[in-house]
Amino acid sequence: NGTGAVDILGKLEHEISGISVYSGATLHTVTSAADAVKRTTDLIERAQGGDIPAVETGLIDLDKLLNGGMYPDDLLLIAGRPGAGKTAFLVTVLANAAIKRNKRVAVFSMEMPIEQLMIRLLSQMSGVPSERLRSGKVVDDDWSPYTSAIDCIAAAQISFDDTPALAVNDIR
Repeated sequence: NGTGAVDILGKLEHEISGISVYSGATLHTVTSAADAVKRTTDLIERAQGGDIPAVETGLIDLDKLLNGGMYPDDLLLIAGRPGAGKTAFLVTVLANAAIKRNKRVAVFSMEMPIEQLMIRLLSQMSGVPSERLRSGKVVDDDWSPYTSAIDCIAAAQISFDDTPALAVNDIR
């Protein structure tokens, strides 16, 4: 029929790249090398033009280690011993991404209820000590920065899930 072997292989490769494989609870898509190269070179060209999809953490040294920040396909797990600063770190990154950079953020906290996370976030953003917020001993000078922080957080695109014992597949 006049169709060359290269054309047939190209068509077959394109059709194979659209095949999805079901493995357990996760759907995997098979991608040809040609499509992967095209997607990757497009990504590199956009980065050369300044379109880098990374969201900075707000921590300069960490952003350097992460090659510019957090990328959309990254799944970052924060782990450490009690009292190591995991929540303080999370609140800093959360405030930077959701409030300063106006990005959508999902927070999964399997140990700390949403209200405790919110107290820490309100404290960091308002400058009101978390002990005063937690105990309800907010003084007159605290109200203005406190209400400003509430407005900023409420306007941000932040979703919280404090369901205990989530598996990584549940989060994805």
